[in-house]
Amino acid sequence: MNTASQTLLLGKRDAVRILFLIAKAGEPVNRNAPADTVLVVHAEKRMQALDFWMRNPDYLAHELLDQFEQYPNDKDLLKAAEQVMSGDEPDIRRLAMQRFLFGAWEALDDAVATLVLPGLVEMHRKFSGDGKKIQQTSYYLTERGAQKVAELEVIDPLDWYARRAELVARAAGERNGHQLKTSQYKVAEYNDAKHGTLIAPIGDEVASRMKMLKEKV
Repeated sequence: MNTASQTLLLGKRDAVRILFLIAKAGEPVNRNAPADTVLVVHAEKRMQALDFWMRNPDYLAHELLDQFEQYPNDKDLLKAAEQVMSGDEPDIRRLAMQRFLFGAWEALDDAVATLVLPGLVEMHRKFSGDGKKIQQTSYYLTERGAQKVAELEVIDPLDWYARRAELVARAAGERNGHQLKTSQYKVAEYNDAKHGTLIAPIGDEVASRMKMLKEKV
């Protein structure tokens, strides 16, 4: 990775986070995709939901515990939740998001623009027939972006973003944005947050729940 591009990303935490989310949670592109792209996250709603878990370790752990209760033989889910909640992780890594009409949301334009500039990501939008409404936003990882991810994910402390994005991708699976948001709305602190306010942390609740589940194993 050239020095200019690396310096650009090292100073842009939001851009690094989005880059790894596209790389780890993206799906392979089809034949109609833009040239020289390899992975894509379709829909801003899905991207916002993924980013919420990336920025809020306690909510990610809550989701992992939900999945563990559904699949109790998969002990890795419980172990992953425990790692996410270990030490000061929930406080240090937490980047609170505001609650808006359709759940947690924060403008991604600046972060995406930082990735588009050096050719790591392409963003494409589909508009309604009259051109007034965005119907879908798609975030494509380019071949150059994939190469840069491979270089960045072995650099401390950026390797954390790679590992965490992989875990978020596992938690999300193939669910679309609406399905992910529905899962997040099940948490009262998320659902009941007032429009324009920060979504409250749930670390204590998750810690208590995890302790209870570990005692049952």
